[in-house]
Amino acid sequence: TNRIYVRSGLVRKDLLARALNASRSGPQWVPETHVPGDPEDVDSILRTRGGGEWVLKLADSSNGYMSVVLRAGQSEGSPEVVRLMEEAGNRRWVMQRYILPPRLIDGLKFHIRVFALVVGNPVKVYL
Repeated sequence: TNRIYVRSGLVRKDLLARALNASRSGPQWVPETHVPGDPEDVDSILRTRGGGEWVLKLADSSNGYMSVVLRAGQSEGSPEVVRLMEEAGNRRWVMQRYILPPRLIDGLKFHIRVFALVVGNPVKVYL
């Protein structure tokens, strides 16, 4: 079973990605996600994980702060990626495959965050 005992394990994108990637059968609705450590890791993901668009974003941020959309075959060695990662210092990053077409409500992107408490045997779920 997967157990995360601290809140940061659920709200930090890098820790959540590692927990989901470690599970044998992660949920199919989560886009492919990686935790690059440096610009070379970003380049490797772009080269080896197939085409398409990717979003590189801070693991502990929101509202698109310090985020960039990358395209496989066009963004390898990007000076923008190097600059962003240097500006962020020791902060962690996640890189997710961009979902096309994006899901929109009234023409705007959105996210849904739900916290649940799961206890007992038989299991009870509290939202």
